[in-house]
Amino acid sequence: MIDAVATPIVDGSGALLVTDRHLTNVTEVSADLGLLGDVVVTECLTPGDEDQDAADTREDPDRVTTHANATASLKDGVLTVTLPVVSWTAISLTRVTRG
Repeated sequence: MIDAVATPIVDGSGALLVTDRHLTNVTEVSADLGLLGDVVVTECLTPGDEDQDAADTREDPDRVTTHANATASLKDGVLTVTLPVVSWTAISLTRVTRG
């Protein structure tokens, strides 16, 4: 199951937050961002670990880390990103000013 929420583009930037609750399969998600105008992906981060039960602890506070998700692409106003199993991903967007 996929859930998503977007923040508005304010002062030229916004975000799309996506969760993947599927337990066994990665999921490719597409979102039509055409109504936002000319935007670019400035960052795509996915915290997580291959071990779904992994957690930060006092002994190992950096067990689960955030890493770049290089699968995000934007073409013709459509954003596509691959989500790992049981994960959430934060995609930062910036409006491009042409002039």
